[in-house]
Amino acid sequence: MLDDGRIFLLGDPMPSAFDITAYHLFWFIKVNFENETNDFFPELSQPRLVSWFQRIAALGHGTSIDITAEEAFKIAKQVEPSAPNYID
Repeated sequence: MLDDGRIFLLGDPMPSAFDITAYHLFWFIKVNFENETNDFFPELSQPRLVSWFQRIAALGHGTSIDITAEEAFKIAKQVEPSAPNYID
């Protein structure tokens, strides 16, 4: 995985939803099966995968603010929808 030099799973310069989804799977395994990870999932210790894992973790969770439902709807109404991006 990532042996071809990609820094993110789909080869884009920025992480995709696929990276975020895969990260959570690996995170779950590492956190809940820490002692067994090296024995049963040695691939998770590959340097490129460890670097990828650290890059995704560094994205963080963003900043949240408390708003009312009415404020959320007002913001949503002001946003222009974007065209979906498809993977070929």
